[in-house]
Parts: sequence; C-alpha cells; structure tokens
Amino acid sequence: MKSIIKRIISCFQLFLATISYKVTSRQEKKIIIGVTEIANILNNVKILFEDDCIIVCKNRNKFYTRNSYDIDYSKNKNIIKYTLSAYYFGILAKNARYFIYLWDDGFLLNREMDFQFLKKHDIPIICSFLGDDIRSRKLYLDYCKSVNFNTYVDYINPELYLSALYDAEKKRLADQADKYAAIIFSHKQDMLSYLKSKQYFFPPIIDEKLFFFNRDKFDKMPIRIVHAPSLPVLKGTPLVRSVIKMLKNEGFEFLYIELINMPHADVIDELNRSHIVLNQFYSFIPGIFGLEAMATCNAVLMSAKSDQFPYLFNNAWLETEDWQLYINLKFLLENPEKIFEYAKNGFEYMSNNFSVEAIREHLAKTFEENALKL
Repeated sequence: MKSIIKRIISCFQLFLATISYKVTSRQEKKIIIGVTEIANILNNVKILFEDDCIIVCKNRNKFYTRNSYDIDYSKNKNIIKYTLSAYYFGILAKNARYFIYLWDDGFLLNREMDFQFLKKHDIPIICSFLGDDIRSRKLYLDYCKSVNFNTYVDYINPELYLSALYDAEKKRLADQADKYAAIIFSHKQDMLSYLKSKQYFFPPIIDEKLFFFNRDKFDKMPIRIVHAPSLPVLKGTPLVRSVIKMLKNEGFEFLYIELINMPHADVIDELNRSHIVLNQFYSFIPGIFGLEAMATCNAVLMSAKSDQFPYLFNNAWLETEDWQLYINLKFLLENPEKIFEYAKNGFEYMSNNFSVEAIREHLAKTFEENALKL
C-alpha cells in the first residue's frame, strides 16, 4: 500500500514539475543547491557561491535554527511540502546552470526522478555526499579492522546498519550517482562506499566570521575543555567521560563543558572561551566541529588522520585515537604551553586552507577538469 501511495505522489510531483518548468520564462542561470541541512553545510555554501546560487532547504536541522535560506519550505506539512518541492524544482530547473545535491534526498520523493528530469533537459548534476548518506558501514568496518582502527560501527544497532537491506540501499545510491552525476564529491576512505566513479574532495566550508585568534583567553584559568557531540556514542562520549573522571581523580584542575543538543550559536560562543576541544575518536577526518574548533583557536584532540586532507600538515591537531585519549589529554594538562602551540597551529591550518578564496581555487580546478564553470 505504501509503495502505491509513493508512486502516486511521485507521478503527481513529476507532472507538477513538468508544468512549472514549461510555464517558467528564461532568466539568468543560477547554481541550485539543496535540499538537506547537515552540519551547517547547506547554509555555508551560500558564502562560497554568493549571488550565483539559490539555496533550497527541504529538511532543516534542529541545531541551526537561525539559518535562513533562499527558498525554505521545511516547516510545511508533508502534502504541502511535496507540492512546493515539485513546483520549485520545475521553476529552478528552467534556469539552472547545474544542481548540487547535498546528502541523499532530492526535490521529488524519488530522487532518481529528479536526475532523469535534469538529464532530459541537459542540466548537469553534482552529488556531494557528507557521511552516512553514502558510507557502507559494512565496508567501513571491514576496512577499519584491516588497519587496526577502532570504530563505532559495531557499537550501534549492527542488526540494522550491517544488514544486507541497509547495505543494498547504499549500493543503490552509489549506482544512481555513478549513472547520473557529472561530479561526485565524497571521501574515499572515511566514507567508504560502492561508488565507482572518481571521487573529488570538497573542502568543508566554515564561515570566516568564526575565525578568531584569541590569544588573551590562554591567560585565563581554569583550563576549559569542551566536548560537543552530535551523536554521543559515535563521537566517543562514554570514553571522554571516563578519561575526564580519571584526570579529575588524579588532581588535575580544569573545567569540563559537555554540550549536547545545544544550538550552534551557543556552541561557538563556548569555543571562543575554551582552550581544549575533545572532538571525535572513531573517524579518519575532523568533521565540521573539529574544523570550527581550530578556527576558534583551540587545541583539538581527535582521531582524524592528517593525510586525509590534501594540505601540508603543521601539527594542527593532536592525533588521538580512542586508546590514546587519556595519555594525550594528560600530556596537554601537564604541559600547558603545548595547548597554545596546538591552538595556534590549528588556527593557521584553517586560515591557510579553508578561506573562501582557497576553497574556490580548489573547486575551480575540479569543475574545470569536468568541463564545468564554477
């Protein structure tokens, strides 16, 4: 019954998109980006493309309530959302340079219908995957075991995430991207997947307004240690709490701040006052929060590997796998001058590599390689 209803909705959406496409007049072509907010990426893409793009939000994120988008129908009820999404899709397609899809959702209920429609009208498609949208947890777990890297995968509902059904969905998305996308942005190792096409690196966009080299905060005591997990088990929060308790019992003096389900603005406010950030300990890359922590001048401990980004590494963070957290955090507390050293290195790493200008230069080369203009 559900599949029949989905087919009916999909056919209605395609009909509406076709009509709105036909009645829309030709105007200046724009880059269309949507439709799901993940880690503030959808919002920040506007910083990169400015007036050349239209940002569409179909699925909001509870941590970024202050964000505004060019087109936002995320708060509408489903039947209205289905209608608006199809209507806007047709209008935007008429004057699109290309579509950039973030995450795994589309304008239409069946995203492949998006892709078929755009291909019919010779509009390039760019897929930008961000994590578990494309990652095969089965492949990822096998790889982590092969390199002796502890991961969260078999800690969280393995019956679902390691199931054949879940893995088949990841294969379907990968096949879909391989078939239709002109460019695929993903991470070949941390987001290990069934993609066969070439995968490009899309530098995470951090709002340059967050960049703040605050030397004075390192003269203030006590030392402030922040941990702000979006998903506590995935980020290593049980481990963090254990290590914090061990160090407290050993007599170390510091203030530990744990931020869970807090608005993004409140997290950034705390980062501007903190000295050490405990990011995540089961991932090969820093994630958005790790980058924001460095941009706000913090010494960051995380399991991210320096060779996973195409930049010269300057000891921007203290590489820390789960089993190293106690040793490395204790090292910083015993050597407070190192806290500022890592914070300074991290800020410089962000400034050199994650400015809007640097990201544009990087992406321009990728787009040019694929005969597209940024």
